[in-house]
Amino acid sequence: MKFDVIRKKITIGESEVVGVACFEGDDFHASLIHLEEELRSYCLSFLERTVFDAAKGKLLNIPYPEGKTKNILLIGMGALNKAKEDDFRIAAFSLVRAATEEGRESVSLSIPGAEESQRSRSIAEGAYLAGYRFSKYLSRDPKDRFASPVWVGFQYADEQGLEEGRILAKCQCYSRNLCNEPGNVINPETLEAEARRLASELGLECDVMQVPQMEANGMGALCAVGRGSATP
Repeated sequence: MKFDVIRKKITIGESEVVGVACFEGDDFHASLIHLEEELRSYCLSFLERTVFDAAKGKLLNIPYPEGKTKNILLIGMGALNKAKEDDFRIAAFSLVRAATEEGRESVSLSIPGAEESQRSRSIAEGAYLAGYRFSKYLSRDPKDRFASPVWVGFQYADEQGLEEGRILAKCQCYSRNLCNEPGNVINPETLEAEARRLASELGLECDVMQVPQMEANGMGALCAVGRGSATP
């Protein structure tokens, strides 16, 4: 998943999906000011025919009739003065996740405060995690349109914050891949091999304790569990 910074108003045709985080009440219209006029007018026209109050977590999918852009997604953030940092991470996750379920490959995100490094880190983390799915042992369902986006653009974002969020999310996905493997694949021996591989790749030291060392360090509960396994 490639991340880019969008340094202008978002326009129709830049990506397959445009995602916007919106606050409720008097702050709602301000949430759309960073959209190009044609795009903003289309959203407002659609909103006149439906009910969307920007309540926290509420998602509105607005189909676009022609051209590269297929969907405009609005995610509710609730009240501006009550928004917490994790709400922005969840908003980015929800927008990109909705795009993955539509099978879209490119997403432009307009999320308030993205110019701040911490905010950029949060939304990048959420966006990257939205494309995660452990399907190693699953056959492809022809009706399933899920596809992790190839490109995500973050409007007015901080590049360093985006990179930090991408790294944190990539690490989480790596850990999830290990945890999601079945027990006959992941065991102490394969985890040891993976730890040694990582250490070698990253120039780190790796110490692996055997059962006598574990017992000497008071790790009785773990050793007791291990005695019930065919794998030491």
